[in-house]
Amino acid sequence: MVSIIIPVYKTEKYIRNCLDSILAQTYTHWEAILVDDGSPDDSGLICDEYAAKDMRFRVIHQKNRGVVNARNNGINVANGEYLAFIDSDDYIEDNMLEEMVFLAKNKQLDIVWCDVKEIHPNCTTYEPIMLDNNNKNISNLLRSSLPGYLCNKLINKAFWEKCNIITDENSVVFEDTFISLQLLANNPNNGIINKPFYNYIKTNINATTHKDKSSIIVRAEGNIVNIYEYLKKTKLLEKYHKEFTALSLKLKIEMLQYDIKKAKKIFPFSHMKLQHFKFPLFTSIFYWLGFNWGVIGELLFKIRFSLLKNEYLHHKR
Repeated sequence: MVSIIIPVYKTEKYIRNCLDSILAQTYTHWEAILVDDGSPDDSGLICDEYAAKDMRFRVIHQKNRGVVNARNNGINVANGEYLAFIDSDDYIEDNMLEEMVFLAKNKQLDIVWCDVKEIHPNCTTYEPIMLDNNNKNISNLLRSSLPGYLCNKLINKAFWEKCNIITDENSVVFEDTFISLQLLANNPNNGIINKPFYNYIKTNINATTHKDKSSIIVRAEGNIVNIYEYLKKTKLLEKYHKEFTALSLKLKIEMLQYDIKKAKKIFPFSHMKLQHFKFPLFTSIFYWLGFNWGVIGELLFKIRFSLLKNEYLHHKR
């Protein structure tokens, strides 16, 4: 059986489509655990409606504690041999579970991956995911060339439990990447079906990625710190030092626009060597001087971002 974990919050416009796509599955041996995370709209009532029609839907109502807490509470009561994760504003193709379970059982796999189709307001995008050995997969995950989604994975529950997954309920951006790192670090047997079974809706303004005007990478700070601590704890930091440096530099450079002092303070090893920057020479020198030249460096950053802002306003007119 597959336990499908679905955190629910303010998705009344989308959730019926999500739940109908589960009902339409050609593989029928599933349970869907709907965790209503204190949603203020009618999402919780819709969950109850589906549970009344089909006993495979189970509903947990709780006070709002965030998506990570909601997901964890769903996992805690899951009865399935496999775990799957769906966001309540997304939907899946009818044959997703059947094909992924078949491959998992036939090949004795810990994780089966599939592709994800992103549905934007004006277009749909799809790029096949490429898997390699687990060392390369971790490297690609940290470099953001391997998506960190949980929603495109069918995971053996026994393997999940073996990994002793750590989560941070206060950090809800990059949480999937943090979990995916832990899964890959435990050397799973992976398989992939290069079909876009999962439909990721990018039009929901209530989604986590729409709630804050600052960039996603800045809001991911908590889980980037968690990734650093995990790599250090598992003695993998030296092995993936370059990859983590690249990730932390993305964070630091984006943070410059919001808090220069904090950007300079976090992960200082990332900016100490000029060769870490994979930018054109002038850009590399600019950032190196900015990070390492104290007050003069801060002044450089302020001038640069002031010019960028003026350029944006000029083009906007």
